[in-house]
Amino acid sequence: MSKREFINYVKQAMDQGGVSVERRSKVMAAVIARQLAYQLPLPSSPTNITVRNWYLNNNSLDVERVLSEINEIYPVNVKAVLDITYSIWIIRYRICFTPSSISLVSLLTLDSPTTTGGVVVGDFNDNEKRVLGWSEVKAPQNLFDC
Repeated sequence: MSKREFINYVKQAMDQGGVSVERRSKVMAAVIARQLAYQLPLPSSPTNITVRNWYLNNNSLDVERVLSEINEIYPVNVKAVLDITYSIWIIRYRICFTPSSISLVSLLTLDSPTTTGGVVVGDFNDNEKRVLGWSEVKAPQNLFDC
């Protein structure tokens, strides 16, 4: 599935799922960010530099390139997508390398508008959650390669 097909599928899912026009940009930002974050590589071992610097040095250019391509197809809140992508990726990193540091508080920071470009991820209603679930099933194997 190409990026365009994926975006069209999510748009169709939002139509069928009854997602309001006002909320579509938030849902789309979360869908794209989740797909990007799940597909980004993690370091093979804990980093010697800050985790944020490792992410910026190794992932940010690819994320920005793909996001630019997606933004040509469907305009998105770029800051929100970048922030949510990093928030999800850092949780993956912590689960792998510092699982004892994971707490309910650290997971809840994903719902902070200051860490996610103003998109409160936990603020989705049932229709929007269904779209998020549908998009996971139909996601491209790798957004970076299509």
